[in-house]
Amino acid sequence: MAQDKTYPIKTTAKPEHLKTYEVSEEDGKINLLFTKKGKKHEVYTNYVFDKDLNLIIETEEELDVEQVKKKKNYWGSSWAYIAGYGSIGGIIRDSVLSVDNNMLGQLVLMTGYIGWTSRRNPMNGMNITDQGFISREKIRVKDDKTGRKLTMVGFKTDAPSEFFIAGREISHMAGSSSGRSKGLGAQKRVSSASGDVMVVSVINTMGLKDEATGERIYGNNIRFVAQRYSAKTLEKIAETPFEFKYSYAKLYDQPSTDNSNDMLLIFAPTHGDTKPYHNPNKNEYEYFRVGVDAKIKERIKFISPYGRLNNLYIYNFGDETVIIGTSKEGKESKYADFIAFKGNDDHLVSIRLKNGQEPVVKATPMKSLGLDISYLVFNDAIKTADNQVWITGQAYEKKGNDPEKWGDIYAFNITADGSIAKHFVLPQIEKKSQQGASPVSLTKLNDGSLLWSAYEYTKKGNMYPKYTTISNGNLGTVVFPGDKKYVVNDVFQMYISPNGKELIYFGNTEDNKEFWLHKKTF
Repeated sequence: MAQDKTYPIKTTAKPEHLKTYEVSEEDGKINLLFTKKGKKHEVYTNYVFDKDLNLIIETEEELDVEQVKKKKNYWGSSWAYIAGYGSIGGIIRDSVLSVDNNMLGQLVLMTGYIGWTSRRNPMNGMNITDQGFISREKIRVKDDKTGRKLTMVGFKTDAPSEFFIAGREISHMAGSSSGRSKGLGAQKRVSSASGDVMVVSVINTMGLKDEATGERIYGNNIRFVAQRYSAKTLEKIAETPFEFKYSYAKLYDQPSTDNSNDMLLIFAPTHGDTKPYHNPNKNEYEYFRVGVDAKIKERIKFISPYGRLNNLYIYNFGDETVIIGTSKEGKESKYADFIAFKGNDDHLVSIRLKNGQEPVVKATPMKSLGLDISYLVFNDAIKTADNQVWITGQAYEKKGNDPEKWGDIYAFNITADGSIAKHFVLPQIEKKSQQGASPVSLTKLNDGSLLWSAYEYTKKGNMYPKYTTISNGNLGTVVFPGDKKYVVNDVFQMYISPNGKELIYFGNTEDNKEFWLHKKTF
């Protein structure tokens, strides 16, 4: 059963002003809070709807705000004047952590801030603005035992990571002979200097004397270490060394998908400098799960069916890990990290891993599924009671390093033996939807079926929802709630009750004249 209700929108409660919402599990009431900020006041508008989407309470309250103007544009809110030709500078983000390798390939941990300076040359009217990470404290990390440098191959912070633009921007004053601007720079990844940071690094072993044999090691990428540091003090908390018989390189890493906060990595054989360190089996991969205490929770070998694995994603389901990706049929003559992925893979590869059990690895020809996909990004996954796994993903085409055109959305069914038994397609129908990835979710409902939801983009760049169900291996009817007339809030896209019985959307018409609620009971 589905319900739809619409209401006129007040100027103080436009959809972009939605601050938060709450849905009562007891009586089904929906509480929406809107905040509109002015120069001197903030207006709080509160709507309460009953379980049938009827508006039962509407309140509005106007409060004074502090008379302090805070600049919240691109350059941040902290300003400082610097000597020179009208130079100014400031702090965009304070107390941040940077984890990187320096130009010599050595791991460097730094705390500091993202800052900027801007100055004008009075001779030509040119404005020069520099923005980047400024360190207050840094350590160049070496292996305690050997004194050799460490090179970071992957890291994970407790606090969420962000990307800032670092570099220089040159612009000319209005009215000058040239009005063009030049932006030079790259992205800098940082996180809040709170919590801890997990770093996995390789130890430089070339020419090192092996304590066990007394002989020199003429190979690299064989000894690694997982370390945990305080993001605030940069003090080491714990570490666990691990090594390979042959040379290995990290192919992929990501955070765990459960609530463990672990780090997941996939290593593949690489060129070992000298022949004794060349793995004769280029397809012998290893999966690692590193815990928050820097200890290795899982380490499992598996054989890639053809060679390099691409479009990888890892899902954790309790005692089982499922890896999905793509590969190209044929015997691989090169090591994985020496192969450029050209988007021409022709097989979907699924890997099911459990500690103490043989890995289940299956490659399914895309042709047998009627697919021709170059690049895939995977989204949600659900493991059902009968040991089936459903994974959603969206296809895209690539130009350079960035997605150029986004395509249809897929759901793949992986059986207990690793085979992809079937797949479903959720076509993207709007031309504008090609310009961006759709949020996609897969949720287990109370009756055991799966709710599969996604979004389309309008010409104005807003999103309207669509959803369907997967029940007993069958795809239901695709529903466009509101008949494509209503778009949803970018932040609060939908609500699903904890018991998996109700789906709620709240949105609006694109002209902001009508507020809309949709409720589906399963």
